[in-house]
Amino acid sequence: MTTDQPIKFEIEVHAKDTSEGDLDQMTRNLLNELRGSDALSADLVSSGVAPKGTKGDLVTVGMLALEVLPAAAPSLIAMVQAWVMRGQGRTVKFKGKAKQLVLNSTNR
Repeated sequence: MTTDQPIKFEIEVHAKDTSEGDLDQMTRNLLNELRGSDALSADLVSSGVAPKGTKGDLVTVGMLALEVLPAAAPSLIAMVQAWVMRGQGRTVKFKGKAKQLVLNSTNR
């Protein structure tokens, strides 16, 4: 891989004692921050087509798909780490082809 080829990975968001609705909202908040960053693309992970009669796609709650250039990866990871630290009990896992990085918030 050359240094100008994008890195693709998924981000998995977890939070202790959080409802599925709250986790979805937290994930969408992080998505909005990522879309304002140096990421080439940031989207919710789709889990298939929604049932007939509904609009849109089903999404996997707590999952984001991300694409970033290698040079921008350190600042993006630092941004996500800052987001994790702003909330109590948050954990974010970066999942790539062969590697995984886990960021946790500390108890306050």
